[in-house]
Amino acid sequence: MRNSLVLQIKEEHLDFYEHVNNAEVMKILEEGRWHYLEQGGFTREFVKREGTGSVVLEAKIRYRRELKLGDNVEIETFLKGTKKKLQILGQRILRQGELCIEAEILSGLFDLNRRKLIPPTEAWKKGIGLV
Repeated sequence: MRNSLVLQIKEEHLDFYEHVNNAEVMKILEEGRWHYLEQGGFTREFVKREGTGSVVLEAKIRYRRELKLGDNVEIETFLKGTKKKLQILGQRILRQGELCIEAEILSGLFDLNRRKLIPPTEAWKKGIGLV
C-alpha cells in the first residue's frame, strides 16, 4: 500500500533561515504517517478504543532540497519491510515530483495499558499495508 498526502508549507513551518527546519519536518512526516495508517483503518478513534497505537522507535532522514514558504508538497508513505515485531516505513516529501526529503521510520505496535511493544494484530497489519 502506498499513500500520499498533499499540503502547503506555511509560515509556522519555517525557521529563522526561512525554510522548514528538522523539527517541523518530523511533524510533517508524522502527519503523513498518520494519514497512511488512517487510510488502512487504523484511526485515532480505533487507537483510543483498542488501547494500542503506533510508536516510532527510530527515524532516519535525508535532506536533499530545502522547503520554503508556499511550496506545495506531497508526502508519500509506504511499507518498506518488516523486522520481527517491527515495521519499516518509507517516506518521501516531493515538490512537483522532485525529491526533497526521504525518511525511513522504524515503528511498532504499542500496548497503551501495559506500556510495551506487542506483536502486530490483524488491524495493525491492515493499517500498515501487510494485508
